[in-house]
Amino acid sequence: MKKVIALLLCALLLGAVVGCGDDSDSAATNQSKVDGAVELFFKASCEADVDAALDLYTDEMVDYMEDYYGSRSEMKDDLESELESELDAAEDEYGKFERYEYEIVDTNSYDDDEVDEIQERFDSMNVDVKVTSVKEVEVEYTIYFEDDEIEDTTTLILFKADGKWYMLDSEGIF
Repeated sequence: MKKVIALLLCALLLGAVVGCGDDSDSAATNQSKVDGAVELFFKASCEADVDAALDLYTDEMVDYMEDYYGSRSEMKDDLESELESELDAAEDEYGKFERYEYEIVDTNSYDDDEVDEIQERFDSMNVDVKVTSVKEVEVEYTIYFEDDEIEDTTTLILFKADGKWYMLDSEGIF
């Protein structure tokens, strides 16, 4: 069961960071606000930055995933390989990445029972995280490529722990 849960966490991580390349260095990563976590999601996705992607998860979640892989370097190598593959595929289809824009269009807070359910999931995996809030965030975005652009909407599920917002789930960018 532990391996299945680790695979799910890894799949969520991979799904959350699959995207494109970015030339921007101005991303604000203040995770004390929902906006900061959303920006970090796009920054990690569009720069294929493994370290930034891992910042979307608590240290305890990363440790849990690391246990599945056997080492942090194996985990990062696998994630980097997946990100590079996705980037290559996106650029093959749409041309060279240029930039992205996004706007948070809706935010819904989970009620106490739903937050408790998320907490129980972490507890059942022995991941020491204290979830204080969960939000479903709908984001409209445009990704500009040399030959095309993609306009779409994605939903991110973020949770707050220790005063910061982290990724719980996403639909990904593509």
